Amino acid sequence: MRLLRNVSAILTFLVFLGRAYQHLFWDVPFRALLWKETLLSPLLQRWFRMSWQDYLSSWGSDALIESAMTGFGLFYLFCALMTLLVWKNPKWVRPVWLLGSFSLFGLAILATMEYNASIITLFEYTLGWTTPLFAWALWQKRVLWPQIKFGIMLAIALTFISHGLLAMGVVPVPAHFIEMTTLILPLDMAGARIFLFIAGVLDLICSIFLFIKPTQRAALLYMVFWGFITAVARVWAYVEPFNFWWDMHMWAFETCIRLIHGAWPLLLWLSFHKKFESRI
Repeated sequence: MRLLRNVSAILTFLVFLGRAYQHLFWDVPFRALLWKETLLSPLLQRWFRMSWQDYLSSWGSDALIESAMTGFGLFYLFCALMTLLVWKNPKWVRPVWLLGSFSLFGLAILATMEYNASIITLFEYTLGWTTPLFAWALWQKRVLWPQIKFGIMLAIALTFISHGLLAMGVVPVPAHFIEMTTLILPLDMAGARIFLFIAGVLDLICSIFLFIKPTQRAALLYMVFWGFITAVARVWAYVEPFNFWWDMHMWAFETCIRLIHGAWPLLLWLSFHKKFESRI
């Protein structure tokens, strides 16, 4: 159990650190909610007697949104730094993980609203916001590993299913999926779509096989491989040697956030091998 605890804390640290970097230096989809007139305008008029234009000039200004992003960035940085204290005093860290997980779930909802308002997109973020929850559960004095293990399997499956459905085009394929594929592989746009469709089908198949005992290990091996590949895809596609540091500044945090997609399947794969049981 020590290995699981330690790795879960490291993964939680990486998720919080990546989100902190994103909030402090880049953009997050706060405007998807705070500038959604059809949602907020009736509430503002009913509760505050405030017009939409008054709201935009006072509470919905870009400067205030930037300040909110900075505030959340500092909060995630605090969560990351607190995570480093878990080896000394877990009881002070666990509540921070719960609060951070709740905040990450809210961020997933905002991202869903910004992109296509599809529940598929929301599920793609499952591992992102549940990683602190799994760390919280694993660092309890009494660890119910079978229940936690099933929760991790479910989170992995939801993440891969949604990723697969997006790649297959059940909703419009995200443009950056196609762009990254053409930059990494010698494929044109049509070839990239076919490749992504096949990868999406494999994601769905492996998500089902994950819950069938004879095929669990094989499914997890695929998820380990594909999870790590997709985690580094943005750096692989967009980082150029002549502009290395700026490109890393722009894209490395994306990898930091997504390493969980390969790491959790790897930990589960190890947990199925008896010789690792004492370390797990």
